[in-house]
Amino acid sequence: MQRASDEGVEDVAREHYLPDLEAAAAEGLPRPEEDDRERMRALLGLIRSAPTGMRPSELEKEVARAKIVSGTDKYQRYGILIGLAEIGVLPSPALPPMWDRFIPTAERHTASRRLRGAPRSDITLPLAGWRGGVDEQRASWLLDT
Repeated sequence: MQRASDEGVEDVAREHYLPDLEAAAAEGLPRPEEDDRERMRALLGLIRSAPTGMRPSELEKEVARAKIVSGTDKYQRYGILIGLAEIGVLPSPALPPMWDRFIPTAERHTASRRLRGAPRSDITLPLAGWRGGVDEQRASWLLDT
C-alpha cells in the first residue's frame, strides 16, 4: 500500500486492496482447480526445459510464446515468476527463498549487488538471481496444496 502525507493517495490504495482483503477474510482464499494445476504443471515443464543460464527476461518471453497463462501482460507474467521464486520453486543462488524467512532490505540489496550484469528494477530478487532449474520438492508442495 502506498502511503503519503496526502490522505487521498492512501484512500485510493485502500479502495483497490480492501475489497480483495475483505473477500479473503470472509470467504477464505480460493482453492486451485484442476485447470489451474494443469497450467502450473505446463509452466513448470516449460521452466524445466529452459537451458541453464537462461535469464528471467528470456523465461518471461518463453512463457508468453507458450500462451500458458493467456491474457496476461509481461508484468503479470513477471508477478507469477516472482511468486515462484519467492517460495523457492525457482531457485536463486543469490538469495534464499523469502517464504522461509524474512529477508531484510539491506540483505536483499547486498545480494543484488553480487549479481552479474546490471539488475533491472522490474525483475527483483530472488527471481533476478534465477538462472535455470526448478526445486522439485517445492514444486511438488505447491501442486499438492
